[in-house]
Amino acid sequence: MDSPYGRRSLQRSLLHFGAGKLLGLVVGLGWMLLLVRTLPALDYGLYVAFTGIGELSMLGFGLGLTQIAERYVPELKLAGRYAELRALAMRGFVLRIALLLAGSLLVVAAAPLLLGDAGREAARRALPFFMVSVLGEAAGRWTETVFDSLLLQSHSQVSILVRYGSRLAMLAWYAHEGRPVTLQLWVMTEAACYLASALFSAWLMHRVTALDAGSADAAGAPKLELRRYLRFAWPSYMAELVSLLSSLDMTKLLIARLFGAPAAALAGFCLSLCWMLQRYLPSFLLIGMLRPLFVSALQAADPPARLTQLFNLLIKLNVFIMVPAIALGAMHGDALIDALSGGRFHDGGLVLSLLLVLILSQAVRQTLNLLASVFEDGHGRLISTVAGNVIFGAGVLVSTRYGLASLLCGLVAADIAACACLLWRMRGHGLRLRPPLRAMCTTAVAAAAVSWLMQPLIAALGGPGAWSLLASTAAAGLGYLILTAALKPFDAAERNVVNSMIPRKLFIW
Repeated sequence: MDSPYGRRSLQRSLLHFGAGKLLGLVVGLGWMLLLVRTLPALDYGLYVAFTGIGELSMLGFGLGLTQIAERYVPELKLAGRYAELRALAMRGFVLRIALLLAGSLLVVAAAPLLLGDAGREAARRALPFFMVSVLGEAAGRWTETVFDSLLLQSHSQVSILVRYGSRLAMLAWYAHEGRPVTLQLWVMTEAACYLASALFSAWLMHRVTALDAGSADAAGAPKLELRRYLRFAWPSYMAELVSLLSSLDMTKLLIARLFGAPAAALAGFCLSLCWMLQRYLPSFLLIGMLRPLFVSALQAADPPARLTQLFNLLIKLNVFIMVPAIALGAMHGDALIDALSGGRFHDGGLVLSLLLVLILSQAVRQTLNLLASVFEDGHGRLISTVAGNVIFGAGVLVSTRYGLASLLCGLVAADIAACACLLWRMRGHGLRLRPPLRAMCTTAVAAAAVSWLMQPLIAALGGPGAWSLLASTAAAGLGYLILTAALKPFDAAERNVVNSMIPRKLFIW
């Protein structure tokens, strides 16, 4: 019989995952372009602020429930304790919604304080509907956390596509009919689509966990280890709560207040591009499947060696993807932002480049946080988060004099400080982790070379423009893959691990 987290289960999950993410990429890109081209500039700036409030609310009013599900659902699955698994999934779902509902009422009441002078009257009308969509989003994310932890990517991807696909379809229909799309109409449509998809996802979760619970130990009342869960969750939750002070969502609010709505709109558009890329980084893209693999590594013959191998591979994959993106942003960021925004934003290359560096630093931090969760080291996450916040606070103070770029540099420095603390904590768990310097240098040389060669290609295609940038970027990407295939930034063992997870041995780097 195949293990719940064995090779066959992983390959099947990867197949569903890849198909879902490919469709999700199309949906996400369509939504992003529709958003920036449809909403008026002021409404777009307000919506960017709304999304920051929504993410902060979901984190702030979670009370560690998501961390509990992420850490202990795989463990209960491995142990065959299906009744406890069902109880944790369903009770956690109800409690998650109840807590966020109470928090949403507080957020609506505090709207003038949160948004300042960015549009109080428009916010007063639209924010309540947006918080309804936040409830639907949180419900969907909870079910997807459970599905991911069970390696049920078919269910997880269907849930995501129903939620975001229905939203895109409705808004695209408005645009096709020539109907004016205001901020209030936008968020009301989101609220309706998200609530409907949340009900569908909850039904899926109920069905899956009921089948599991009925197959084994459903007799008797489930016994959840609440003290153990809370001992891990509370410091982890406090770390999440403290991290809100230096999160990208808080940064969006700070940008709106310190630099005004135009700067918030530019930063929000660049963030949308970076988030599209971040979702497809291994540390974020595969986190749902990697987390149960990291937890199951504790049962390996040599857990420290297995965890070190997984960590090194994940970091190298992130570097392999992000370094060429950073090089592209540094050399051609202004033209890229201008083309993608339809000429609405100019001179956004520096902001885009710094945000891409930030995405890479966050990927490293995410991987280290994953290791801390495996060891139930909530205090380590809390210590690292406090250290990062101190650095970010200094960046905020400096930004009042030196501008937006210094604020983003403070975010990168905060991640570096947090990673240093987490590396120190991992030594106490028997892991001696080192940065993959050879792989980083190899990919940096390859990325710089192909990005530099893009300039004459763009000129040959008629100068900066949407199609010339697209064609030259595709050519540069192909050149990067060929060059790194020759340089081999991954060793043979790492290539074997990647190839063992995919149907065919195609990973040659």
